[in-house]
Amino acid sequence: MNKMVSEINNIKNHLKEISLELMPIFEDALSLAPSISAFINYRKFNRLDRRITKKSEQLKRISMYAPHTKLLDEYISERISPIVLADIIEEHEDAKIVLSLNGFENVFIEENSYEAAVISYFDTLRSLRYVDIKRLFYLAGKIDNYPPPIEDSEEHAIMRNSDMKLKNMGLIGEVTGFSFGTIDKDRDILKNDIYLSLHAEKFINFISLEKANNAHLLLPK
Repeated sequence: MNKMVSEINNIKNHLKEISLELMPIFEDALSLAPSISAFINYRKFNRLDRRITKKSEQLKRISMYAPHTKLLDEYISERISPIVLADIIEEHEDAKIVLSLNGFENVFIEENSYEAAVISYFDTLRSLRYVDIKRLFYLAGKIDNYPPPIEDSEEHAIMRNSDMKLKNMGLIGEVTGFSFGTIDKDRDILKNDIYLSLHAEKFINFISLEKANNAHLLLPK
């Protein structure tokens, strides 16, 4: 326990070094760490510290919104920041961390106080792998760099699995006359075969930084 408390203090000091405004945002979430030792361990703290260091510029930018936001402090520190902190700690794919932070930043940019929607977007992000999100961005026309996989390769199987996952989660739907597959055979889909659900459109906007960067999100490679 003493080791864990020491690591928490190290993380707090690191956040202070990045920006003093970050501490009020994450302090409540970090204060819970000693009581949930099954959730956090030494290795995960190292992961958290590494990711905080890597994303320090974006975290610093997010901290600049804190003194000026109209959102309630309790909403940010007790509702939203624990979700973001948990994602930074628990997420296995580094590439998704920037998307989680994009969502957090957009909460401030858009003054989004609709908690149910924000939590739903984070849940959706958590349920998708990075390869699924990249496929969704391609189908949405947000990126073009999506080379077709070799027929019957593992990449081909993963792409088709992503398509089915996006459909089953209600992010994409079939246009009239198209079927996602039959009992006997999978089927590749094209952009014109599907439409984006309203939730998918809102989700894409949530994990993008168009308003902050004045350009659509360039997914990390």
